[in-house]
Amino acid sequence: GQSIHVWDSATGVRLQSLLGGFGRAEGFRIHPLSEELLVSGSVTKSWTLAITKSAWTLPGVSAAAFLGSDEVCLGLNPGNGSAASYTLGKQEPEMGWNSAASGFRIVGVSADGRCAVAGAPADAKSRVQIISNPGGVPVETHVLQTHFSLSFMRLSPDGGRLLTFVDSSVKNHHFDTATGSVLPELEWTDLKQINDAAWLGGERVAGLVTGRHPRSDPRSEEWLVLWDAATGRRLLHSPNSSLMSCLAADPGGHRFAEAGIDKMIRIRDAATLAVVHEFRAHDASVTALAWHPDRPLLASASADLTVKIWNPDSGELLEELRGFVQKPTTLQFSPTGRRLLTAGGGPVRIWEPKSLR
Repeated sequence: GQSIHVWDSATGVRLQSLLGGFGRAEGFRIHPLSEELLVSGSVTKSWTLAITKSAWTLPGVSAAAFLGSDEVCLGLNPGNGSAASYTLGKQEPEMGWNSAASGFRIVGVSADGRCAVAGAPADAKSRVQIISNPGGVPVETHVLQTHFSLSFMRLSPDGGRLLTFVDSSVKNHHFDTATGSVLPELEWTDLKQINDAAWLGGERVAGLVTGRHPRSDPRSEEWLVLWDAATGRRLLHSPNSSLMSCLAADPGGHRFAEAGIDKMIRIRDAATLAVVHEFRAHDASVTALAWHPDRPLLASASADLTVKIWNPDSGELLEELRGFVQKPTTLQFSPTGRRLLTAGGGPVRIWEPKSLR
Protein backbone atom coordinates (compact mmCIF):
# COMPACT_ATOMS: atom_id res chain seq x y z
CA GLY A 1 0.00 0.00 0.00
CA GLN A 2 0.98 3.64 -0.43
CA SER A 3 1.70 6.18 2.27
CA ILE A 4 1.81 9.73 0.93
CA HIS A 5 2.90 12.49 3.29
CA VAL A 6 2.08 16.19 2.91
CA TRP A 7 4.55 18.66 4.43
CA ASP A 8 4.62 22.40 5.09
CA SER A 9 7.47 23.58 2.86
CA ALA A 10 8.21 26.57 5.10
CA THR A 11 8.41 24.79 8.45
CA GLY A 12 8.95 21.13 7.56
CA VAL A 13 5.96 20.13 9.70
CA ARG A 14 4.04 17.11 8.45
CA LEU A 15 0.46 18.22 7.85
CA GLN A 16 -1.24 14.95 6.99
CA SER A 17 -0.75 11.44 5.66
CA LEU A 18 -2.80 9.94 2.83
CA LEU A 19 -3.52 6.22 2.83
CA GLY A 20 -5.53 3.87 0.66
CA GLY A 21 -3.54 3.74 -2.58
CA PHE A 22 -1.88 0.63 -4.02
CA GLY A 23 1.02 -0.15 -6.30
CA ARG A 24 3.78 2.06 -7.61
CA ALA A 25 3.05 5.80 -7.82
CA GLU A 26 4.27 7.23 -11.13
CA GLY A 27 2.82 10.72 -11.31
CA PHE A 28 1.47 13.45 -9.02
CA ARG A 29 -0.77 16.36 -10.02
CA ILE A 30 -2.54 18.94 -7.82
CA HIS A 31 -5.62 20.70 -9.15
CA PRO A 32 -5.02 24.48 -8.90
CA LEU A 33 -8.56 25.27 -7.70
CA SER A 34 -9.92 22.29 -5.77
CA GLU A 35 -6.54 21.27 -4.22
CA GLU A 36 -7.25 17.65 -5.12
CA LEU A 37 -4.22 15.41 -5.49
CA LEU A 38 -4.22 12.91 -8.37
CA VAL A 39 -1.77 10.02 -8.14
CA SER A 40 -1.38 7.90 -11.25
CA GLY A 41 0.20 4.47 -11.52
CA SER A 42 -0.97 0.89 -11.42
CA VAL A 43 -4.00 2.25 -9.55
CA THR A 44 -5.03 5.87 -10.13
CA LYS A 45 -6.65 7.60 -7.18
CA SER A 46 -7.40 11.13 -5.97
CA TRP A 47 -7.42 12.70 -2.51
CA THR A 48 -8.47 16.10 -1.27
CA LEU A 49 -5.64 18.05 0.36
CA ALA A 50 -7.99 20.46 2.11
CA ILE A 51 -7.31 20.20 5.85
CA THR A 52 -10.08 20.92 8.34
CA LYS A 53 -8.67 22.83 11.30
CA SER A 54 -9.83 21.97 14.78
CA ALA A 55 -11.20 24.76 16.96
CA TRP A 56 -9.03 23.79 19.96
CA THR A 57 -6.08 21.55 20.71
CA LEU A 58 -5.06 20.26 24.14
CA PRO A 59 -1.26 20.02 23.80
CA GLY A 60 0.24 16.96 25.44
CA VAL A 61 -3.13 15.67 26.64
CA SER A 62 -3.54 12.04 25.57
CA ALA A 63 -7.07 11.34 26.83
CA ALA A 64 -10.08 13.58 27.43
CA ALA A 65 -13.88 13.73 27.49
CA PHE A 66 -16.48 16.49 27.71
CA LEU A 67 -17.32 17.10 31.37
CA GLY A 68 -21.07 17.68 31.15
CA SER A 69 -20.61 20.88 29.13
CA ASP A 70 -19.63 21.95 25.64
CA GLU A 71 -17.15 24.33 27.23
CA VAL A 72 -15.31 22.06 29.68
CA CYS A 73 -13.28 18.87 29.18
CA LEU A 74 -11.81 16.42 31.65
CA GLY A 75 -8.30 15.54 30.49
CA LEU A 76 -4.97 14.30 31.76
CA ASN A 77 -2.37 16.81 32.89
CA PRO A 78 0.65 16.07 30.64
CA GLY A 79 2.98 16.89 33.54
CA ASN A 80 2.01 14.25 36.09
CA GLY A 81 -1.01 12.42 34.67
CA SER A 82 -3.46 13.96 37.13
CA ALA A 83 -7.07 14.52 36.05
CA ALA A 84 -7.69 18.15 35.13
CA SER A 85 -10.47 20.33 33.79
CA TYR A 86 -9.89 22.38 30.64
CA THR A 87 -12.13 25.32 29.75
CA LEU A 88 -12.41 26.09 26.04
CA GLY A 89 -11.92 29.85 25.95
CA LYS A 90 -11.75 32.18 22.97
CA GLN A 91 -8.01 31.62 22.60
CA GLU A 92 -6.30 28.60 24.15
CA PRO A 93 -7.89 26.06 26.54
CA GLU A 94 -7.30 26.98 30.19
CA MET A 95 -6.49 24.36 32.82
CA GLY A 96 -8.52 24.76 36.01
CA TRP A 97 -9.21 22.06 38.60
CA ASN A 98 -6.53 19.41 39.17
CA SER A 99 -6.95 16.13 41.04
CA ALA A 100 -4.77 15.39 44.04
CA ALA A 101 -4.09 11.89 42.70
CA SER A 102 -1.95 11.41 39.59
CA GLY A 103 -0.58 8.78 37.23
CA PHE A 104 -3.83 8.29 35.31
CA ARG A 105 -3.89 7.12 31.69
CA ILE A 106 -7.59 6.85 30.79
CA VAL A 107 -10.67 8.93 31.62
CA GLY A 108 -14.43 8.67 31.14
CA VAL A 109 -17.53 10.76 31.80
CA SER A 110 -21.15 9.64 32.08
CA ALA A 111 -23.64 10.83 29.47
CA ASP A 112 -25.27 13.20 31.94
CA GLY A 113 -21.87 14.59 33.00
CA ARG A 114 -22.44 14.06 36.72
CA CYS A 115 -19.89 11.31 37.22
CA ALA A 116 -16.37 10.93 35.86
CA VAL A 117 -13.64 8.33 36.26
CA ALA A 118 -9.87 8.36 35.85
CA GLY A 119 -8.02 5.05 35.61
CA ALA A 120 -4.45 4.18 36.47
CA PRO A 121 -3.51 0.78 34.96
CA ALA A 122 -0.90 -1.24 36.83
CA ASP A 123 0.78 -4.61 36.60
CA ALA A 124 -0.78 -5.72 39.87
CA LYS A 125 -4.09 -4.03 40.70
CA SER A 126 -5.38 -1.01 38.81
CA ARG A 127 -7.09 1.87 40.57
CA VAL A 128 -10.01 4.00 39.41
CA GLN A 129 -10.70 7.41 40.91
CA ILE A 130 -14.39 8.33 41.08
CA ILE A 131 -14.95 12.04 40.46
CA SER A 132 -18.28 13.68 41.26
CA ASN A 133 -19.33 16.58 39.08
CA PRO A 134 -22.45 18.14 40.62
CA GLY A 135 -22.19 21.17 38.33
CA GLY A 136 -19.47 23.22 39.95
CA VAL A 137 -15.93 22.18 40.75
CA PRO A 138 -15.24 18.43 40.36
CA VAL A 139 -14.71 16.51 43.60
CA GLU A 140 -12.65 13.36 44.13
CA THR A 141 -14.80 10.96 46.14
CA HIS A 142 -13.39 7.42 46.46
CA VAL A 143 -11.02 4.97 44.80
CA LEU A 144 -11.95 1.56 43.38
CA GLN A 145 -9.53 -1.34 43.04
CA THR A 146 -10.01 -3.31 39.85
CA HIS A 147 -8.19 -5.93 37.78
CA PHE A 148 -4.58 -5.55 36.69
CA SER A 149 -3.72 -4.00 33.31
CA LEU A 150 -6.99 -2.07 33.05
CA SER A 151 -7.69 -1.40 29.36
CA PHE A 152 -10.96 0.52 29.21
CA MET A 153 -13.97 1.56 31.31
CA ARG A 154 -17.64 2.21 30.54
CA LEU A 155 -19.90 4.32 32.77
CA SER A 156 -23.66 3.81 32.59
CA PRO A 157 -25.52 6.81 31.09
CA ASP A 158 -26.50 8.12 34.53
CA GLY A 159 -23.05 7.42 36.00
CA GLY A 160 -24.46 5.08 38.65
CA ARG A 161 -22.54 1.99 37.50
CA LEU A 162 -19.08 1.35 36.12
CA LEU A 163 -17.72 -1.58 34.13
CA THR A 164 -13.96 -2.05 33.86
CA PHE A 165 -12.30 -4.41 31.38
CA VAL A 166 -9.00 -6.03 30.47
CA ASP A 167 -9.22 -6.42 26.69
CA SER A 168 -6.73 -9.29 26.37
CA SER A 169 -8.47 -11.54 28.90
CA VAL A 170 -11.87 -12.37 30.34
CA LYS A 171 -11.61 -10.14 33.39
CA ASN A 172 -14.25 -7.52 34.19
CA HIS A 173 -15.47 -5.69 37.27
CA HIS A 174 -18.84 -4.04 37.91
CA PHE A 175 -19.20 -1.29 40.54
CA ASP A 176 -21.80 0.98 42.09
CA THR A 177 -20.06 4.35 41.70
CA ALA A 178 -21.86 5.99 44.64
CA THR A 179 -20.88 3.39 47.23
CA GLY A 180 -18.01 1.52 45.60
CA SER A 181 -19.78 -1.78 46.21
CA VAL A 182 -19.12 -4.64 43.78
CA LEU A 183 -22.04 -5.67 41.54
CA PRO A 184 -22.46 -8.91 39.52
CA GLU A 185 -19.80 -9.35 36.87
CA LEU A 186 -20.73 -10.08 33.26
CA GLU A 187 -20.91 -13.78 32.44
CA TRP A 188 -17.85 -14.92 30.45
CA THR A 189 -18.50 -18.54 29.46
CA ASP A 190 -16.48 -19.40 26.31
CA LEU A 191 -15.25 -15.81 25.93
CA LYS A 192 -11.52 -15.21 25.45
CA GLN A 193 -11.18 -11.47 24.78
CA ILE A 194 -13.34 -8.35 24.84
CA ASN A 195 -12.61 -5.64 22.29
CA ASP A 196 -15.23 -3.00 23.13
CA ALA A 197 -18.47 -2.59 25.09
CA ALA A 198 -21.32 -0.09 25.41
CA TRP A 199 -24.31 0.44 27.67
CA LEU A 200 -27.69 0.15 25.92
CA GLY A 201 -29.67 2.56 28.04
CA GLY A 202 -29.06 1.57 31.64
CA GLU A 203 -30.28 -2.01 31.69
CA ARG A 204 -28.22 -3.94 29.13
CA VAL A 205 -24.64 -4.05 27.85
CA ALA A 206 -23.44 -4.98 24.36
CA GLY A 207 -19.92 -6.25 23.76
CA LEU A 208 -17.62 -7.20 20.90
CA VAL A 209 -15.85 -10.37 21.98
CA THR A 210 -13.64 -13.14 20.67
CA GLY A 211 -15.04 -16.53 21.62
CA ARG A 212 -13.90 -20.12 22.09
CA HIS A 213 -10.21 -19.47 21.30
CA PRO A 214 -7.83 -16.45 21.36
CA ARG A 215 -8.10 -14.12 18.37
CA SER A 216 -4.71 -15.31 17.08
CA ASP A 217 -6.10 -18.85 16.79
CA PRO A 218 -7.84 -19.65 13.46
CA ARG A 219 -10.51 -21.53 15.41
CA SER A 220 -11.61 -18.32 17.21
CA GLU A 221 -15.02 -16.78 16.61
CA GLU A 222 -16.14 -13.16 16.65
CA TRP A 223 -19.35 -12.57 18.59
CA LEU A 224 -21.66 -9.76 19.57
CA VAL A 225 -22.90 -10.45 23.08
CA LEU A 226 -25.82 -8.94 24.96
CA TRP A 227 -25.87 -9.00 28.79
CA ASP A 228 -28.40 -8.10 31.45
CA ALA A 229 -26.53 -5.46 33.46
CA ALA A 230 -28.37 -6.11 36.73
CA THR A 231 -27.56 -9.83 36.91
CA GLY A 232 -24.59 -10.12 34.54
CA ARG A 233 -26.45 -12.93 32.74
CA ARG A 234 -25.70 -13.35 29.03
CA LEU A 235 -28.94 -12.95 27.11
CA LEU A 236 -27.80 -13.86 23.60
CA HIS A 237 -24.89 -13.72 21.20
CA SER A 238 -24.56 -13.40 17.44
CA PRO A 239 -21.55 -14.41 15.28
CA ASN A 240 -19.85 -12.03 12.88
CA SER A 241 -17.51 -12.98 10.03
CA SER A 242 -15.14 -10.03 10.46
CA LEU A 243 -12.94 -8.74 13.29
CA MET A 244 -14.84 -6.03 15.18
CA SER A 245 -13.09 -3.37 17.24
CA CYS A 246 -15.51 -0.58 18.19
CA LEU A 247 -19.18 0.14 18.82
CA ALA A 248 -21.43 3.01 19.88
CA ALA A 249 -25.05 2.97 21.06
CA ASP A 250 -27.71 5.53 20.25
CA PRO A 251 -28.82 7.61 23.28
CA GLY A 252 -32.02 5.62 23.75
CA GLY A 253 -30.24 2.26 23.62
CA HIS A 254 -32.53 0.96 20.85
CA ARG A 255 -29.78 0.37 18.29
CA PHE A 256 -26.03 0.52 18.01
CA ALA A 257 -23.28 0.73 15.39
CA GLU A 258 -20.28 -1.61 15.22
CA ALA A 259 -17.28 -1.72 12.91
CA GLY A 260 -13.75 -2.99 12.56
CA ILE A 261 -11.20 -4.30 10.11
CA ASP A 262 -13.54 -4.82 7.13
CA LYS A 263 -14.10 -1.02 6.77
CA MET A 264 -17.88 -1.45 7.04
CA ILE A 265 -20.26 0.10 9.56
CA ARG A 266 -23.24 -2.03 10.60
CA ILE A 267 -26.29 -0.62 12.37
CA ARG A 268 -27.87 -3.28 14.59
CA ASP A 269 -31.09 -3.66 16.53
CA ALA A 270 -30.23 -3.64 20.23
CA ALA A 271 -32.88 -6.21 21.14
CA THR A 272 -32.06 -8.87 18.53
CA LEU A 273 -28.51 -7.88 17.39
CA ALA A 274 -29.77 -8.17 13.80
CA VAL A 275 -28.18 -5.94 11.13
CA VAL A 276 -30.63 -3.21 10.13
CA HIS A 277 -28.36 -1.38 7.71
CA GLU A 278 -24.70 -1.46 6.65
CA PHE A 279 -22.40 0.61 4.44
CA ARG A 280 -18.74 0.94 3.43
CA ALA A 281 -17.24 3.73 5.52
CA HIS A 282 -13.44 3.93 5.14
CA ASP A 283 -10.37 2.81 3.19
CA ALA A 284 -8.86 1.12 6.27
CA SER A 285 -10.09 -0.39 9.53
CA VAL A 286 -12.55 1.63 11.62
CA THR A 287 -11.03 2.55 14.99
CA ALA A 288 -13.76 4.52 16.83
CA LEU A 289 -17.46 5.37 16.67
CA ALA A 290 -19.68 7.95 18.41
CA TRP A 291 -23.43 8.52 18.24
CA HIS A 292 -24.83 12.06 18.34
CA PRO A 293 -26.76 12.82 21.58
CA ASP A 294 -30.03 13.92 19.93
CA ARG A 295 -29.78 13.75 16.13
CA PRO A 296 -29.47 10.81 13.71
CA LEU A 297 -25.73 11.35 13.17
CA LEU A 298 -22.82 8.96 13.60
CA ALA A 299 -19.10 9.79 13.65
CA SER A 300 -16.42 7.27 12.66
CA ALA A 301 -12.62 7.34 12.82
CA SER A 302 -10.26 5.14 10.85
CA ALA A 303 -6.70 4.03 10.29
CA ASP A 304 -7.03 5.78 6.90
CA LEU A 305 -6.48 8.96 9.01
CA THR A 306 -9.92 10.47 8.52
CA VAL A 307 -12.96 11.15 10.70
CA LYS A 308 -16.33 11.08 8.96
CA ILE A 309 -19.84 12.12 9.98
CA TRP A 310 -22.73 10.05 8.59
CA ASN A 311 -26.46 9.76 8.44
CA PRO A 312 -26.68 6.24 9.92
CA ASP A 313 -30.10 5.60 8.40
CA SER A 314 -29.06 6.17 4.78
CA GLY A 315 -25.28 5.79 4.94
CA GLU A 316 -24.91 9.28 3.45
CA LEU A 317 -21.54 10.94 4.14
CA LEU A 318 -22.15 14.43 5.51
CA GLU A 319 -18.63 15.63 6.30
CA GLU A 320 -15.02 14.46 6.40
CA LEU A 321 -12.27 15.74 8.73
CA ARG A 322 -8.65 15.40 7.59
CA GLY A 323 -5.23 16.39 8.85
CA PHE A 324 -4.39 13.47 11.15
CA VAL A 325 -0.92 11.93 11.12
CA GLN A 326 -1.90 9.09 13.48
CA LYS A 327 -5.16 7.16 13.64
CA PRO A 328 -7.75 8.58 16.07
CA THR A 329 -8.99 5.98 18.56
CA THR A 330 -11.49 8.04 20.58
CA LEU A 331 -14.54 10.05 19.46
CA GLN A 332 -17.08 11.91 21.58
CA PHE A 333 -19.79 14.46 20.80
CA SER A 334 -20.28 17.33 23.23
CA PRO A 335 -23.49 17.30 25.34
CA THR A 336 -25.39 19.57 22.91
CA GLY A 337 -23.87 17.80 19.91
CA ARG A 338 -22.30 20.85 18.25
CA ARG A 339 -18.69 19.83 18.92
CA LEU A 340 -16.68 16.64 18.40
CA LEU A 341 -13.65 15.51 20.41
CA THR A 342 -10.97 13.28 18.88
CA ALA A 343 -8.06 11.64 20.67
CA GLY A 344 -5.44 9.00 19.96
CA GLY A 345 -4.17 10.57 16.76
CA GLY A 346 -1.69 12.96 18.35
CA PRO A 347 -3.05 15.61 20.75
CA VAL A 348 -6.68 15.82 21.82
CA ARG A 349 -8.60 18.04 19.41
CA ILE A 350 -12.03 19.64 19.60
CA TRP A 351 -13.80 20.32 16.30
CA GLU A 352 -16.84 22.34 15.28
CA PRO A 353 -17.91 20.51 12.09
CA LYS A 354 -20.24 22.33 9.71
CA SER A 355 -22.59 19.34 9.64
CA LEU A 356 -23.30 19.79 13.36
CA ARG A 357 -24.50 23.37 13.11
